Amino acid sequence: MKNSNKVKENSETKEVTIRGPYFMSQAQLFTKLGLGRSTYEKLTNPSSEYYDPDFPKPVNIFTGKKLRYSSIDVDRYIMAHSNLTDAA
Repeated sequence: MKNSNKVKENSETKEVTIRGPYFMSQAQLFTKLGLGRSTYEKLTNPSSEYYDPDFPKPVNIFTGKKLRYSSIDVDRYIMAHSNLTDAA
């Protein structure tokens, strides 16, 4: 499976090709889901009326402060919240 995401870094748009399961940055998450930071904050804040407990949780990989999101969890979230149905 081949995923192609555009990631904006330093006001440049780069085409990123990723194969198979991977850990994505917050910028990649925003791009894939079409979210902005304020919407993300509303969906992940338990005191917000828009809080979504099913929203993918960040994973702390290695010992740094950088959080990543599992592409598998994000894809499951998309499938669970999409309005698409299987056409037979």
